[in-house]
Amino acid sequence: MKRKILIYAEGKLGLFASKTGNCAIRYFPDEIAAVIDSSKKGGDLFEFIGAGKGVPIVGCLAEALRFRPDTFLVGSAPIGGAMNAHLLDTVKEAIANKMNVLSGLHNFFSDMPEIAGLAKAHGVKITDLRKPAPDLKVAKSKWKEIRAKVVLSVGSDCNSGKLSTIYEIFQAFRKRGIPSNFIGTGQTGILLAGGEGVPADAVVSDFLAGAVEAEIEKSDRKGVDFIFVEGQGALTHSAYSGVTLGLLHGSMPDAMVFCLDATREYDDWGNRIPDLKKMIDFHETAMSFFKDSKVLGLGVITHRIQDESKARQAIRDIGSYAGLPANDPYRFGCENIVDSLLKFFVISK
Repeated sequence: MKRKILIYAEGKLGLFASKTGNCAIRYFPDEIAAVIDSSKKGGDLFEFIGAGKGVPIVGCLAEALRFRPDTFLVGSAPIGGAMNAHLLDTVKEAIANKMNVLSGLHNFFSDMPEIAGLAKAHGVKITDLRKPAPDLKVAKSKWKEIRAKVVLSVGSDCNSGKLSTIYEIFQAFRKRGIPSNFIGTGQTGILLAGGEGVPADAVVSDFLAGAVEAEIEKSDRKGVDFIFVEGQGALTHSAYSGVTLGLLHGSMPDAMVFCLDATREYDDWGNRIPDLKKMIDFHETAMSFFKDSKVLGLGVITHRIQDESKARQAIRDIGSYAGLPANDPYRFGCENIVDSLLKFFVISK
Protein backbone atom coordinates (compact mmCIF):
# COMPACT_ATOMS: atom_id res chain seq x y z
CA MET A 1 0.00 0.00 0.00
CA LYS A 2 1.40 3.38 -1.02
CA ARG A 3 2.12 5.98 1.61
CA LYS A 4 0.74 9.51 1.47
CA ILE A 5 3.73 11.58 2.52
CA LEU A 6 3.50 15.11 3.91
CA ILE A 7 6.90 16.80 3.64
CA TYR A 8 7.93 19.42 6.19
CA ALA A 9 10.24 22.02 4.62
CA GLU A 10 9.18 25.14 6.52
CA GLY A 11 11.31 28.08 5.36
CA LYS A 12 13.76 25.71 3.66
CA LEU A 13 12.14 24.59 0.40
CA GLY A 14 14.80 24.82 -2.29
CA LEU A 15 17.31 22.92 -4.36
CA PHE A 16 19.72 22.13 -1.48
CA ALA A 17 18.11 23.17 1.82
CA SER A 18 15.36 20.55 1.51
CA LYS A 19 17.40 17.72 -0.05
CA THR A 20 15.65 14.92 1.84
CA GLY A 21 12.22 16.11 0.78
CA ASN A 22 13.39 16.76 -2.78
CA CYS A 23 14.66 13.21 -3.21
CA ALA A 24 11.39 11.81 -1.89
CA ILE A 25 9.54 13.95 -4.43
CA ARG A 26 11.75 12.76 -7.29
CA TYR A 27 11.92 9.08 -6.44
CA PHE A 28 8.52 8.54 -4.75
CA PRO A 29 6.38 10.89 -6.88
CA ASP A 30 3.19 8.88 -6.48
CA GLU A 31 3.45 8.96 -2.70
CA ILE A 32 3.71 12.71 -2.08
CA ALA A 33 0.56 14.35 -0.67
CA ALA A 34 1.81 17.89 -0.03
CA VAL A 35 4.73 20.04 1.14
CA ILE A 36 4.70 22.46 4.09
CA ASP A 37 6.46 25.81 3.62
CA SER A 38 4.45 28.90 4.55
CA SER A 39 6.91 31.17 2.73
CA LYS A 40 6.07 29.49 -0.59
CA LYS A 41 2.43 28.57 0.04
CA GLY A 42 0.46 28.13 -3.19
CA GLY A 43 3.58 28.23 -5.33
CA ASP A 44 4.71 25.88 -8.09
CA LEU A 45 6.91 23.19 -6.52
CA PHE A 46 8.59 22.46 -9.85
CA GLU A 47 9.89 26.04 -10.04
CA PHE A 48 11.63 25.67 -6.68
CA ILE A 49 13.22 22.22 -6.99
CA GLY A 50 12.76 21.07 -10.60
CA ALA A 51 10.40 18.23 -9.66
CA GLY A 52 6.95 17.64 -8.20
CA LYS A 53 4.63 19.17 -10.79
CA GLY A 54 1.17 19.47 -9.29
CA VAL A 55 2.19 18.77 -5.69
CA PRO A 56 0.55 21.41 -3.46
CA ILE A 57 2.58 23.65 -1.15
CA VAL A 58 0.63 24.48 2.01
CA GLY A 59 1.25 26.83 4.90
CA CYS A 60 0.73 24.45 7.82
CA LEU A 61 -0.17 20.89 8.72
CA ALA A 62 -3.86 21.69 9.22
CA GLU A 63 -4.08 22.84 5.59
CA ALA A 64 -2.59 19.53 4.43
CA LEU A 65 -5.09 17.28 6.20
CA ARG A 66 -7.51 17.47 3.28
CA PHE A 67 -4.96 15.45 1.28
CA ARG A 68 -5.14 12.69 3.93
CA PRO A 69 -1.42 12.17 4.59
CA ASP A 70 -0.42 9.14 6.64
CA THR A 71 3.34 9.83 6.84
CA PHE A 72 5.16 12.96 8.03
CA LEU A 73 8.67 13.42 6.59
CA VAL A 74 11.10 16.01 7.92
CA GLY A 75 12.29 17.16 4.53
CA SER A 76 15.17 19.40 5.53
CA ALA A 77 18.14 18.93 7.84
CA PRO A 78 20.14 22.01 8.86
CA ILE A 79 23.88 21.91 9.62
CA GLY A 80 24.17 19.93 12.84
CA GLY A 81 20.81 18.25 12.22
CA ALA A 82 18.99 20.14 15.00
CA MET A 83 15.28 20.94 15.37
CA ASN A 84 13.25 23.96 16.43
CA ALA A 85 10.07 24.56 18.42
CA HIS A 86 7.87 24.92 15.33
CA LEU A 87 8.99 21.57 13.98
CA LEU A 88 8.50 19.90 17.36
CA ASP A 89 4.95 21.24 17.63
CA THR A 90 4.20 20.16 14.06
CA VAL A 91 5.48 16.63 14.74
CA LYS A 92 3.15 16.39 17.74
CA GLU A 93 0.28 17.57 15.55
CA ALA A 94 1.17 15.01 12.87
CA ILE A 95 1.22 12.18 15.41
CA ALA A 96 -2.11 13.33 16.85
CA ASN A 97 -3.48 12.99 13.31
CA LYS A 98 -2.15 9.42 13.14
CA MET A 99 0.82 9.99 10.84
CA ASN A 100 3.97 7.89 11.00
CA VAL A 101 7.09 10.05 11.34
CA LEU A 102 10.29 9.87 9.26
CA SER A 103 13.12 12.09 10.45
CA GLY A 104 16.77 12.54 9.55
CA LEU A 105 17.69 14.88 12.40
CA HIS A 106 20.39 14.23 14.98
CA ASN A 107 17.77 14.73 17.70
CA PHE A 108 15.89 11.44 17.80
CA PHE A 109 12.13 11.69 18.27
CA SER A 110 12.01 8.06 19.38
CA ASP A 111 14.21 8.97 22.38
CA MET A 112 11.95 11.81 23.53
CA PRO A 113 9.54 10.47 26.17
CA GLU A 114 6.73 12.88 25.27
CA ILE A 115 6.95 12.20 21.53
CA ALA A 116 7.45 8.45 21.93
CA GLY A 117 4.53 8.26 24.34
CA LEU A 118 2.32 10.23 21.98
CA ALA A 119 3.25 7.93 19.10
CA LYS A 120 2.43 4.86 21.18
CA ALA A 121 -0.92 6.31 22.23
CA HIS A 122 -1.90 7.00 18.61
CA GLY A 123 -0.48 3.75 17.22
CA VAL A 124 2.04 5.31 14.83
CA LYS A 125 5.69 4.54 14.11
CA ILE A 126 8.69 6.85 14.47
CA THR A 127 11.69 6.16 12.23
CA ASP A 128 14.84 8.13 13.04
CA LEU A 129 16.88 7.70 9.87
CA ARG A 130 20.06 9.03 11.48
CA LYS A 131 20.02 6.70 14.49
CA PRO A 132 23.05 4.37 14.44
CA ALA A 133 22.80 0.65 15.12
CA PRO A 134 23.59 -0.24 18.76
CA ASP A 135 26.14 -2.98 18.05
CA LEU A 136 28.86 -1.16 16.10
CA LYS A 137 32.30 -2.72 15.61
CA VAL A 138 35.63 -1.61 14.17
CA ALA A 139 36.54 -2.60 10.62
CA LYS A 140 38.47 -5.86 10.20
CA SER A 141 39.47 -5.81 6.52
CA LYS A 142 36.53 -8.02 5.56
CA TRP A 143 36.68 -6.41 2.11
CA LYS A 144 39.07 -9.18 1.10
CA GLU A 145 36.16 -11.64 1.31
CA ILE A 146 33.58 -9.61 -0.64
CA ARG A 147 32.51 -11.15 -3.95
CA ALA A 148 30.43 -8.25 -5.32
CA LYS A 149 32.03 -5.23 -6.94
CA VAL A 150 31.74 -2.07 -4.83
CA VAL A 151 31.34 1.40 -6.36
CA LEU A 152 31.54 4.53 -4.18
CA SER A 153 30.65 8.10 -5.09
CA VAL A 154 33.21 10.68 -3.98
CA GLY A 155 33.37 14.39 -4.67
CA SER A 156 34.92 17.82 -4.65
CA ASP A 157 32.70 19.29 -1.93
CA CYS A 158 29.49 18.84 0.03
CA ASN A 159 26.31 19.05 -2.07
CA SER A 160 28.18 17.95 -5.17
CA GLY A 161 25.75 15.26 -6.35
CA LYS A 162 27.18 12.18 -4.66
CA LEU A 163 23.77 10.80 -3.71
CA SER A 164 21.90 11.57 -6.93
CA THR A 165 24.78 10.33 -9.09
CA ILE A 166 25.28 6.98 -7.37
CA TYR A 167 21.54 6.36 -6.97
CA GLU A 168 20.88 7.07 -10.65
CA ILE A 169 23.72 4.70 -11.59
CA PHE A 170 22.29 2.06 -9.25
CA GLN A 171 18.88 2.41 -10.88
CA ALA A 172 20.43 2.19 -14.35
CA PHE A 173 22.15 -1.08 -13.42
CA ARG A 174 18.86 -2.45 -12.09
CA LYS A 175 17.07 -1.45 -15.30
CA ARG A 176 19.66 -3.44 -17.25
CA GLY A 177 18.82 -6.48 -15.15
CA ILE A 178 22.11 -6.49 -13.23
CA PRO A 179 21.65 -7.64 -9.60
CA SER A 180 22.64 -4.62 -7.51
CA ASN A 181 22.16 -3.09 -4.09
CA PHE A 182 22.33 0.48 -2.79
CA ILE A 183 23.71 1.53 0.60
CA GLY A 184 22.65 4.92 1.91
CA THR A 185 25.03 6.74 4.24
CA GLY A 186 23.02 9.89 4.97
CA GLN A 187 19.44 10.39 6.06
CA THR A 188 18.23 10.88 2.48
CA GLY A 189 20.09 7.88 1.08
CA ILE A 190 18.81 5.73 3.95
CA LEU A 191 15.29 6.91 3.14
CA LEU A 192 15.76 5.84 -0.51
CA ALA A 193 17.17 2.50 0.68
CA GLY A 194 14.00 1.75 2.62
CA GLY A 195 15.47 2.59 6.01
CA GLU A 196 18.67 0.58 5.64
CA GLY A 197 22.23 1.90 5.63
CA VAL A 198 24.69 3.76 7.83
CA PRO A 199 24.10 7.32 9.10
CA ALA A 200 27.76 8.17 8.63
CA ASP A 201 27.76 11.53 10.40
CA ALA A 202 26.07 10.05 13.48
CA VAL A 203 28.50 7.16 14.02
CA VAL A 204 31.44 7.50 16.44
CA SER A 205 34.50 7.86 14.22
CA ASP A 206 36.24 4.69 15.45
CA PHE A 207 33.30 2.61 14.24
CA LEU A 208 32.40 4.29 10.94
CA ALA A 209 34.53 2.08 8.69
CA GLY A 210 33.29 -0.98 10.56
CA ALA A 211 29.64 0.06 10.22
CA VAL A 212 30.03 0.50 6.46
CA GLU A 213 31.96 -2.77 6.21
CA ALA A 214 29.08 -4.57 7.95
CA GLU A 215 26.59 -3.12 5.44
CA ILE A 216 28.82 -4.23 2.56
CA GLU A 217 28.87 -7.76 4.01
CA LYS A 218 25.10 -7.74 4.39
CA SER A 219 24.63 -6.64 0.78
CA ASP A 220 27.11 -9.22 -0.47
CA ARG A 221 25.14 -11.99 1.26
CA LYS A 222 22.17 -11.08 -0.94
CA GLY A 223 24.11 -12.42 -3.92
CA VAL A 224 24.19 -9.17 -5.89
CA ASP A 225 26.91 -8.44 -8.44
CA PHE A 226 27.31 -4.75 -7.60
CA ILE A 227 27.04 -2.69 -4.43
CA PHE A 228 26.68 1.08 -4.80
CA VAL A 229 27.61 3.22 -1.80
CA GLU A 230 26.58 6.83 -1.28
CA GLY A 231 29.52 9.09 -0.49
CA GLN A 232 29.63 11.97 2.00
CA GLY A 233 31.69 15.15 2.29
CA ALA A 234 35.04 15.32 0.50
CA LEU A 235 38.60 14.31 1.26
CA THR A 236 39.55 17.93 0.54
CA HIS A 237 36.85 19.44 2.78
CA SER A 238 38.22 20.93 6.01
CA ALA A 239 35.10 20.05 8.02
CA TYR A 240 33.96 16.67 6.70
CA SER A 241 37.05 14.88 5.40
CA GLY A 242 37.00 12.46 8.33
CA VAL A 243 33.60 11.11 7.34
CA THR A 244 34.78 10.73 3.74
CA LEU A 245 37.86 8.74 4.68
CA GLY A 246 35.87 6.50 7.00
CA LEU A 247 33.50 5.68 4.14
CA LEU A 248 36.39 5.11 1.76
CA HIS A 249 38.08 2.61 4.06
CA GLY A 250 34.82 1.01 5.15
CA SER A 251 33.56 0.37 1.63
CA MET A 252 36.97 -0.32 0.04
CA PRO A 253 35.55 0.41 -3.42
CA ASP A 254 36.68 -1.40 -6.54
CA ALA A 255 35.85 1.78 -8.45
CA MET A 256 34.77 5.34 -7.75
CA VAL A 257 32.62 7.94 -9.48
CA PHE A 258 33.78 11.51 -8.85
CA CYS A 259 31.11 14.19 -8.42
CA LEU A 260 31.43 17.95 -8.82
CA ASP A 261 29.53 21.15 -9.52
CA ALA A 262 30.33 22.52 -12.98
CA THR A 263 30.32 26.13 -11.80
CA ARG A 264 31.52 26.01 -8.18
CA GLU A 265 35.00 27.42 -7.46
CA TYR A 266 34.92 27.78 -3.65
CA ASP A 267 33.39 25.85 -0.77
CA ASP A 268 31.15 27.39 1.91
CA TRP A 269 34.19 28.52 3.92
CA GLY A 270 35.83 30.32 1.02
CA ASN A 271 38.43 27.65 0.29
CA ARG A 272 39.21 27.17 -3.38
CA ILE A 273 38.16 23.77 -4.69
CA PRO A 274 41.33 22.02 -5.93
CA ASP A 275 42.12 21.03 -9.49
CA LEU A 276 39.98 18.12 -10.68
CA LYS A 277 42.88 15.92 -11.78
CA LYS A 278 44.62 16.43 -8.44
CA MET A 279 41.47 15.47 -6.54
CA ILE A 280 41.03 12.32 -8.59
CA ASP A 281 44.66 11.38 -8.01
CA PHE A 282 44.25 12.07 -4.28
CA HIS A 283 41.38 9.57 -4.01
CA GLU A 284 43.12 6.92 -6.09
CA THR A 285 46.27 7.32 -4.01
CA ALA A 286 44.31 6.96 -0.77
CA MET A 287 42.97 3.64 -2.06
CA SER A 288 46.24 2.42 -3.58
CA PHE A 289 47.54 1.15 -0.25
CA PHE A 290 44.80 -1.48 -0.33
CA LYS A 291 43.68 -2.00 -3.94
CA ASP A 292 43.96 -0.47 -7.39
CA SER A 293 40.70 1.47 -7.30
CA LYS A 294 40.15 4.02 -10.07
CA VAL A 295 37.74 6.86 -10.76
CA LEU A 296 35.82 5.66 -13.82
CA GLY A 297 33.35 8.47 -14.40
CA LEU A 298 32.28 11.97 -13.45
CA GLY A 299 28.91 13.08 -12.12
CA VAL A 300 28.58 16.77 -12.96
CA ILE A 301 25.97 19.08 -11.42
CA THR A 302 24.79 21.63 -13.99
CA HIS A 303 21.70 23.10 -12.34
CA ARG A 304 23.12 26.64 -12.39
CA ILE A 305 23.56 26.43 -16.17
CA GLN A 306 20.00 26.78 -17.39
CA ASP A 307 20.77 26.64 -21.11
CA GLU A 308 20.84 22.92 -21.98
CA SER A 309 23.38 23.23 -24.79
CA LYS A 310 25.76 25.16 -22.53
CA ALA A 311 25.28 22.62 -19.76
CA ARG A 312 26.11 19.75 -22.10
CA GLN A 313 29.17 21.63 -23.35
CA ALA A 314 30.36 22.17 -19.77
CA ILE A 315 30.04 18.43 -19.17
CA ARG A 316 32.01 17.66 -22.33
CA ASP A 317 34.75 20.11 -21.36
CA ILE A 318 35.09 18.65 -17.86
CA GLY A 319 35.11 15.09 -19.16
CA SER A 320 37.69 15.96 -21.80
CA TYR A 321 39.95 17.62 -19.25
CA ALA A 322 39.88 14.59 -16.95
CA GLY A 323 39.84 12.03 -19.76
CA LEU A 324 36.75 10.36 -18.30
CA PRO A 325 33.10 9.86 -19.28
CA ALA A 326 31.01 12.60 -17.68
CA ASN A 327 27.34 13.42 -17.36
CA ASP A 328 24.73 15.06 -15.17
CA PRO A 329 22.86 11.88 -14.12
CA TYR A 330 19.98 13.81 -12.57
CA ARG A 331 19.43 15.95 -15.67
CA PHE A 332 20.72 14.00 -18.66
CA GLY A 333 21.19 10.40 -17.53
CA CYS A 334 24.27 8.33 -16.84
CA GLU A 335 24.47 5.62 -19.52
CA ASN A 336 28.03 6.55 -20.55
CA ILE A 337 29.19 6.21 -16.93
CA VAL A 338 27.39 2.88 -16.60
CA ASP A 339 29.08 1.66 -19.79
CA SER A 340 32.47 2.72 -18.42
CA LEU A 341 31.93 0.78 -15.20
CA LEU A 342 30.75 -2.35 -16.97
CA LYS A 343 33.60 -2.24 -19.48
CA PHE A 344 36.15 -1.93 -16.68
CA PHE A 345 34.76 -4.79 -14.62
CA VAL A 346 34.50 -7.12 -17.62
CA ILE A 347 38.11 -6.39 -18.55
CA SER A 348 39.38 -6.63 -14.97
CA LYS A 349 37.81 -10.02 -14.22
